[in-house]
Amino acid sequence: MKLSTMVCALCMTATLLGSVSAQAAEGKKWTTVRIGTEGAFRPFNFTKPDGTFDGFEIDLYKVLCKSMQVTCEIVVQPFTGMIPALQAGKFDAIMSGMSATDKRRQVIDFSVPYSNSGQTFATLKNSPLAKLPDTGMRFSLTKDEAGAIKELDKIKPALQDKVIGVQTASIAATFLNKYLQGVVKVREYKTTEEHDLDLAAGRVDLVIVVVN
Repeated sequence: MKLSTMVCALCMTATLLGSVSAQAAEGKKWTTVRIGTEGAFRPFNFTKPDGTFDGFEIDLYKVLCKSMQVTCEIVVQPFTGMIPALQAGKFDAIMSGMSATDKRRQVIDFSVPYSNSGQTFATLKNSPLAKLPDTGMRFSLTKDEAGAIKELDKIKPALQDKVIGVQTASIAATFLNKYLQGVVKVREYKTTEEHDLDLAAGRVDLVIVVVN
């Protein structure tokens, strides 16, 4: 699909169905679009030392907004409150590495995907957990849940009582609560940057991160 046919849908990722319908009925002319992002989720979006934003989604929104000939404004919002802030009208769209889950679809609408990323356990190089079975292999919970669960069973003994850091309200947190409850201890953080720091400091054994 050519970029020109994707522009409107992508930029309006995660806009509310009701809101979009109402604005379309009123014939609203979009001149400014406010985009909510976390600014702390590499490589999708992050804040540089000088306070400016960078990342894949930052580059993407600039291209899309230029193509639509609208002015776009970034609004920084913690991920845990991203959807409530959208519903409250703090911004018009979300671009913040948000996966389109069934639960989220109950309250917001999603564009066509602009990224397809997996997630993986990450630990320190000198950790015994760096050599878990099937390291480097990919498994899909959507296409082959039974097969993925079988692989998880292989590593459960090694993960028993280990502390895993995840971002609050993320699909990683949902994954741990569903598939590893009672096996691992989950420690939630507001940002992925915070759990990375605790991993480096030895306060958690593993974290779950995005991998392309």
